[in-house]
This record gives sequence, C-alpha cells and structure tokens, in this order.
Amino acid sequence: MDALNEMLHGFGLGRWAAVIAAGLMVLVLRGVLPPEHRRQATAPFVLLVLHVVTRLLAIFVPEDDPTLRRVLEIGSMAFLLFSFARSGFLITIHAVVMRRLTRPMPKIFKDLLQVLVYVAVVLAVLSHAGVEPGSLLTTSRWGGGMAMPARCMAYQMRSRTAEAMTSRRSKSVMNQTTR
Repeated sequence: MDALNEMLHGFGLGRWAAVIAAGLMVLVLRGVLPPEHRRQATAPFVLLVLHVVTRLLAIFVPEDDPTLRRVLEIGSMAFLLFSFARSGFLITIHAVVMRRLTRPMPKIFKDLLQVLVYVAVVLAVLSHAGVEPGSLLTTSRWGGGMAMPARCMAYQMRSRTAEAMTSRRSKSVMNQTTR
C-alpha cells in the first residue's frame, strides 16, 4: 500500500501537468503535421510513454538503492524533456515556419536546428544530474575543448563517406557484371 501511495503522491501535480501538457502537444502535433509527415509524431509519444514507465520504475525501486532511483528519475526527466523538445520543434517548423516560407526549408537546416534543440536538452539534463556541462566543453583529457567532439564528428563523416564509396563501388561492379 505504501508503494501505491508513493506512486500517487510521487508524481505530484506538477509532474502530471507536465505529462498532460506533453500529451496535448503530441495531439496538436498530429493535427498540425501534413498527412505524409504524421509518422514523425510517433517519437514524442514513445518518449512520453518511456517517461511514465521510468517514473513508475523509480517509484517502485527499494529505498536501499538510491543510485538506481536517481538514474531512473534523471532518465524519466530526460524522456519528458526530449518529448517536449521534439513536439515543440515539429510544431514550430510545420505550423509556423513552413507555412510562411515560399519554398520548403532544406532538410539540412531542419536537422541542424533539431540538433541544437537536442543539445540544449542534453545540457539541461546534465545540469540536473549534477554535471557541470561547461566543464565538459572546456576541458578534456584527450586534447581540451571541443577537440573530442570534433574528432568524433570527423570520424563519423569519414566512416559514412567510406560506406557511401563502398556502396557505389559495389553497385558499379554489379552493373558491370550484369551487362
């Protein structure tokens, strides 16, 4: 019975209001998106469900394991914030920006804006978790500053370029053998 009481009071009114607001945003998103883009509303909904599941799991974790409870609470908050971020981004792009533009916005710009929104959420979650996000950007064991993220991005670009080249070569070889 204590777990049930904790579950009912553990969410708190503010938590339920946030969940309801995120759910309403998902519903608005379904109405705002053009039919060919409605599938994009799935991610915010799944993130919202993950928030509720991790929050419930955190409530039922025994008192003698505060670390697991803290991890689940931080994860729960992250899922909720990512749901808000994705819904808000899609509503803003499709309901406001795309309707005012004469030509469609290039996908690369939308992707870059979405990355910036996600970075803001990650920084907020790290800050809530007790990590100073600024210290991650200014100091690094492997070279300092933004060197490590830049190396990671360069590696990803190199890997994808190699994959694309390999794919093109194999297609051209297949085309030559079929002639």
